[in-house]
Amino acid sequence: MNRYIFILIFVVAGSSCNQVQSNRKKLVLDTGLVNTKRKPTALPSVIVKQEKLLDSLAQDMVASADSYAETGSIDKEVEFIKQFVNVLEKANTFSYDFPSLKKYNIELKISADKQLKIYSWQSPYSGSMWHMQNILQFMGSDKQPIAASFNNLYEQEDDGTGPSPVLDQIYQINSSGVIQYLLIGYGQMSGTEPYSVAHLLNITNHKFNINKKLFNIRKKPENEIYVSVNVSEDQDIDSLRKKMAISYDVTTRQISYPLTREIGNNIVLTGEMRKLEFKNGVFK
Repeated sequence: MNRYIFILIFVVAGSSCNQVQSNRKKLVLDTGLVNTKRKPTALPSVIVKQEKLLDSLAQDMVASADSYAETGSIDKEVEFIKQFVNVLEKANTFSYDFPSLKKYNIELKISADKQLKIYSWQSPYSGSMWHMQNILQFMGSDKQPIAASFNNLYEQEDDGTGPSPVLDQIYQINSSGVIQYLLIGYGQMSGTEPYSVAHLLNITNHKFNINKKLFNIRKKPENEIYVSVNVSEDQDIDSLRKKMAISYDVTTRQISYPLTREIGNNIVLTGEMRKLEFKNGVFK
């Protein structure tokens, strides 16, 4: 009699165990956890190859800072910029952020609409005068990216030169179907002359343009807002930089910038701010 009870218990226990195992399998299937070691989607081989190229060129650029004092050559940075722009204009690169470049202090900023990227770094050849590099990449509805060096957008009549700021603010500010972004930044012309600057970036026919005169300053159209001051020995440059910052209010569409005046050979802040409102495609 005891033998039959033991067999019955064994059968029931075995059946329960099988049911538990079956339920576990069902639970695994239902939750989609069958393959818990899925391989991440592989990057296209062409992007992997391009990132390796840029990594190598960025390394050469940074290393060339040691010989710059003797040779004065900036060829390594010029080559890196050229190749970087070429890569960013290729299909499928807009969705990739080239993370290996972060170790060279190349930072990335992205507009709120996710259509404009700015890769920035301080040139290894900078001194008391900051020399920043900003590489723009834009992709519109046609899904064809365009790219350019910000410093190359200045008009040739200005010798192709202009402020090379840290572009730390991006605002989409389209008007009447025209794609535009307000770019605000800051920089340093020398150890005693910090500045703030604002540009309107216009994108038409797959080309960037920062030279349209869309800021009415003192009733005179300008292609930028530029504020610079001279730092005296008793001033803290970081504190001064905050006071001379340019700001934009997305609600009122107003840009605010500090006013300056000349005292002797120096330019100083007056303590006043001026506001321009964006109307009909122009700040006025």
